[in-house]
Amino acid sequence: MKITLNAVLEVAMDLLRIPSVNPRDKAQVAEEEMLGEVEICNFIASWLNKHKIPAEVRHYAPGRACCVAILENRKGPTLWLNGHVDTVAPTYLTKESFVPRVLGDNLYGIGAADMKGGVAAMLVALAAAADVFRDGRIIFSAVGGEEGPPSGTEFLLSDSSLRADMVVVGEPSHLALFIGQKGSMWVKIKCQGRARHGCVPDHRVNAVEGLIAYLYTLNNKDSSIIFQYIDDIYSQTTCNVGIFSGGHRPNIIPAEAFAILDIRYPPRCNSLEILEKLKAHAEIVKQNEAAIWNFIIEVIEGPTEPVYMPKDHPMVSKIAKIIRVVLKRPVSVGWAPYWSDAYYYLKTNIPTFIFGPGQIENAHQPEEYVSITDMWKSAMVYYKIITNLKEVVNMYD
Repeated sequence: MKITLNAVLEVAMDLLRIPSVNPRDKAQVAEEEMLGEVEICNFIASWLNKHKIPAEVRHYAPGRACCVAILENRKGPTLWLNGHVDTVAPTYLTKESFVPRVLGDNLYGIGAADMKGGVAAMLVALAAAADVFRDGRIIFSAVGGEEGPPSGTEFLLSDSSLRADMVVVGEPSHLALFIGQKGSMWVKIKCQGRARHGCVPDHRVNAVEGLIAYLYTLNNKDSSIIFQYIDDIYSQTTCNVGIFSGGHRPNIIPAEAFAILDIRYPPRCNSLEILEKLKAHAEIVKQNEAAIWNFIIEVIEGPTEPVYMPKDHPMVSKIAKIIRVVLKRPVSVGWAPYWSDAYYYLKTNIPTFIFGPGQIENAHQPEEYVSITDMWKSAMVYYKIITNLKEVVNMYD
């Protein structure tokens, strides 16, 4: 198989046509069959077997699946290519949401950037390399459970026969090379006030106003005690207010309000330090407003601490060189601002790289898209890594 724009585009469009929303977002989908991890993994396994690459589907929970393929040719190092096929549901979805569209160089569809475009590039690269790969073993996994537990990658790592000398995760990196990723946690901030009649408003007891005051000053970067810069790429501790809720009638002062924050943080920050600062911020807000609000702060998911490879790891320069040769331009080396399945490999000290088509800014939205050219370039990079595997890993050895 040749790596062409049309080859990668065709596979990507086939993947986009198969709904595979993570069950965590079940409330956002119109029909049960849109939770299609099993269907998409069956398709991938069939595609790989058609191209003479042995593949199988493994089930890790009811309705949840991974596809695993192994390509072996004589003794040598092992490369693991990993990509997830489950998606989020950014808005209420129907089957029409999964009709792929091409506009110029961009392919639109739910999961295009995160990360069916990357999976398509890996599949085409693997098929192209199948006849020329000589020394070593390639593990390919298309997994579910990346957008919400249980994790397909964690399930596969429980199989002791699946071990690798290096891993490439095809998450969207905009063709940059990421050698680590931020830590993350979801934190619930609850503000308690006092319920009274709405005709006598008092912001000092209004829980919604208290929570607004907390969040507004929290994100004021000039005075924040939490969100500070560290000297590295994607290094700012960030906070997204993903959910906000409070009150139940317009004529009642709300006694309770809550928000859920998605916090991402680089090395030299840790979850305990951030929690202490969040609690200290609550006391500052109360004092500044002379209010009686009570803030309750708790972690509801995570934390997962930052994981990374050192910049001077011997493999980093080799992989960066491969990317530079394919792209014919310099490549930036840095950190992923998001969480990914690279976490499971990096925490066990397996050299792991994040590289793939698409921009994370385009993910998790109704008009998600990925560059077709960047999918093709990513496939070429994966192919070069596969066919130069022995040289890459021997540098490390």
